[in-house]
Amino acid sequence: MKEGEKNNRGKSPLPTSYFDTFFKERETERTTIGRGLPFKDLQKRLDSLRKTQLKEKMRKAAREREMLLSFLSQISKGARGLRVIERKRQAFPMKISGEVFYPGNGITAVVGDVEIPDGAVVDRPLVVKGRIRIGAKCQVLKKLKALEAISTASGCLVKADLKSGGIIELGKDTTVEGNVHANSYLKLSQGVRISGLVDAKGSYMN
Repeated sequence: MKEGEKNNRGKSPLPTSYFDTFFKERETERTTIGRGLPFKDLQKRLDSLRKTQLKEKMRKAAREREMLLSFLSQISKGARGLRVIERKRQAFPMKISGEVFYPGNGITAVVGDVEIPDGAVVDRPLVVKGRIRIGAKCQVLKKLKALEAISTASGCLVKADLKSGGIIELGKDTTVEGNVHANSYLKLSQGVRISGLVDAKGSYMN
């Protein structure tokens, strides 16, 4: 039946172009979401956005990794004036002769010497490029590492490992439940007890 002709009921049929336009509009509405973008175009835009965000995260992670590696490298060389990566409140009291940094994972790193006062509780790992002096009746709950030496006063309780690039000196009535490693000698006082492994060139009594 041609356009303009009447059907059996005496009504003119709708033109074919009307149906074509109707179904085309419905198809467009069905496949359109968001801000009026067709579904395929929106998917492409979302995929592109995800790729961009992923690349940005990877670049950020790479920058943070390079910063950390640079920081650790400069600490090993005893550099000064380094940028602090992570600044946190000092967990335990100590007197520092040098520079202090917080590289993460709760570690306190010092380029210089550290003196811990009597009765303090060391509850964070401490890495020192120098000497660590621990006062009387202190509790050491985390690992201590010093490039030069570690010494304790009397009555200390050490529940973690001690590692020194030089000598380790333990004061009177000090108890060490962790391991002790000294590249030099281990100097002991009366009443010292060590329940962990000992690795040193030798030991002698004070």
